[in-house]
Amino acid sequence: MKRKIISGFLAVLRLLCAASCGASPAETAVELIKETATENAEIGTAIAYGLVPETLQVSYSSQITYGEFCALLDNLVVLYDATYMKDWLAVSSAYHDANDLMSRMEGAIVLFYLAECTGLDEIGYTYNIPLEDLISDEVDFYANVTFDYPLLPDIHEIYYNETIAESENYSWLCENDYADNAKRFVERYSYVNGLTYFDYDENYDLHLGDAFTREAAICAVKRLYETSWYAHYVPADTLTSTISDDTIALAESMPTVSTSELPNWKGYTLPDLDSNDYGAGYAYTEEVVALYAVEGFDFVRVPFSFESVFAGEDTSSVREAVMRNLDELLTWCAQYGIHVCIDLHNMPGFTTDADDSNDSMFFDEEQQRLFVAFWSFMANYFQDVPPQLLSFNLLNEPHGSDETELDSETYAAVMQLAIDVVHDITPERVIFVDMLSLSDPVYELADTDTVQSAHLYFLYEETDRWPVEYINGFIHRNNGELTLEGDFSVGTEITFDISQFHAAGALALYADGVEIAAYSLGGESIGENGCVEIGEPNTDGEWFGYEGRTWTVRLESDAETLVLSQEGEDSWWYRLNSITIDTEDYSVRLVGSNSVVKSEAVPRLAIAADGSVSSDVANTLCSLNDMVEILHGFTQETGTLIMVQELGFDADNDYDVTLAAADDLLAALEACDIPWCSWCGEHGYLFDKREYQAYTMKGERFLRDGAEIEDVGEYWMVDAGLRDVFRKYIDM
Repeated sequence: MKRKIISGFLAVLRLLCAASCGASPAETAVELIKETATENAEIGTAIAYGLVPETLQVSYSSQITYGEFCALLDNLVVLYDATYMKDWLAVSSAYHDANDLMSRMEGAIVLFYLAECTGLDEIGYTYNIPLEDLISDEVDFYANVTFDYPLLPDIHEIYYNETIAESENYSWLCENDYADNAKRFVERYSYVNGLTYFDYDENYDLHLGDAFTREAAICAVKRLYETSWYAHYVPADTLTSTISDDTIALAESMPTVSTSELPNWKGYTLPDLDSNDYGAGYAYTEEVVALYAVEGFDFVRVPFSFESVFAGEDTSSVREAVMRNLDELLTWCAQYGIHVCIDLHNMPGFTTDADDSNDSMFFDEEQQRLFVAFWSFMANYFQDVPPQLLSFNLLNEPHGSDETELDSETYAAVMQLAIDVVHDITPERVIFVDMLSLSDPVYELADTDTVQSAHLYFLYEETDRWPVEYINGFIHRNNGELTLEGDFSVGTEITFDISQFHAAGALALYADGVEIAAYSLGGESIGENGCVEIGEPNTDGEWFGYEGRTWTVRLESDAETLVLSQEGEDSWWYRLNSITIDTEDYSVRLVGSNSVVKSEAVPRLAIAADGSVSSDVANTLCSLNDMVEILHGFTQETGTLIMVQELGFDADNDYDVTLAAADDLLAALEACDIPWCSWCGEHGYLFDKREYQAYTMKGERFLRDGAEIEDVGEYWMVDAGLRDVFRKYIDM
């Protein structure tokens, strides 16, 4: 069975970290694993929670009885909400004290009974991701299952059982029989830690016909208790941090941090804690912190959600376990010399990566009140933590809604509300405010005693060469025509990758004033000629979206000026992914990006004999170094410091391009003394094998083609080539 085993990897990490820091292990780490009689660390955690009766704290490989399993579930209900005990006892009365031994299938059914009695059945199929949806092989999940369970009601008729069907929590649709729904419940897959409530083997088989052991039962109950649905809330005004004086003393010895002086941080993002919504519980661990320390990182960014802390929109009740886990995280990071930045990603009225039509926080005073309440609570809770250890990033990648664009004045006004409340409580706390459009400095926030945060993503899907230049890819006829100037000899090939086209018409290419080629666009159906999307259908604003729609023109004679013109009375604009110019002497890639190039002016570009590109239209051409210089120039102009809090590289780009681009980016940031933090997952070089497993089970790409992958512990692996690039700029 797949189990979460704590290996000797952590001890090795501690020693390596201690050696690299010139300190002893005692000065750089705390003891993670206490001496216990258990073989499974999860059992120790379950005991600490108070889930496991003393009588079950032995002989973990023994088959569990109904009575023993119900004792575990009794404790879970008491810890969660004892008001559910009446419903639970009514459902389990026939077997609650029975000594009959259980199979894993029986355990799944009884665990699901408990879920229904405490309201968790409402999750239904909405969030349930069964293993069979993630794997391609056929697995007989019911092998050796008899369904002969005298103590249980007839599971095929369970939906007609009065106790269940008439309960206020009953909500499951009867699309499958009860046993299948119970199986689906216990195999809920967590994308972060690879756990389900019941363990599975290498073939993803749950072995439901096997004996249900005490160990398996304890782990299942512990994982269920750790999900967000069993969150335990306490009054916000009674909860205080458990961070010790020793940790505070360690923090005070860390490098100075202020809005006028930042360390030259090299950071990495922690996995998202909120992923526990998708299955078995997840929490930050010292193992991850130690791994980051050994990799040379001295800054971690912690993506966080409002809903992780509060009970709905009730800011008077706080989820205690989450805050205690943050206390642990800060303690470990202090011991490894790593700064922590808590970064709000999601809250009522705002989501980082979802349907923008619901993002109304910047235009809703009640949601703004919740935003301020979140940071007021965080500031109070951590008020004794020195700024050397902890900072706040107020909101990740701010944006408006589909209907209302967010302007800098509105954004600054809302951020100022949170800035004021945090600095009233902790004047020295360093606050990061994200730039608009990922990397547009916000001048309205330049005098607010904050640091501005940029996100740099500039390698787009399937980029196969480096360096590249960025242009405004949105070309409107009212703004002019895209023009290329240079010595273009016969045989030169120009390829246009078209992503959108308004209405029906054509693009025509003119060489020295003479039309040499034309390409019809618009009017397609989805699935025809690369059309994947139609916007505003059957209106004057109708447009067509494309994937892989490229048009290549080969020059039959020399030319000095090439003009791309939009033809057709009804078509007014088009959008380019890229332009590629291939000659005998050079190859140039111009990437259309309105997140990099903000101006909608139409570029007029000059291509020199060596392939270098320039423009006589301001703000229509941008290179990587230009992007970094804009940030650096903002600091020089306003005195406001900058940190790049996200950078990363898509996995589907050419590997050599990725390495070269990463090297150039980190070198540019180093030259301007701008600290940085990498995003995690497929955009970085550290991969959690369990997350990778989830992607591969779905058949999705995750690792980069051509990368050399190395294991660094039980759960982690690295892209060795990209790590080598990062390490050039990290003090190891």
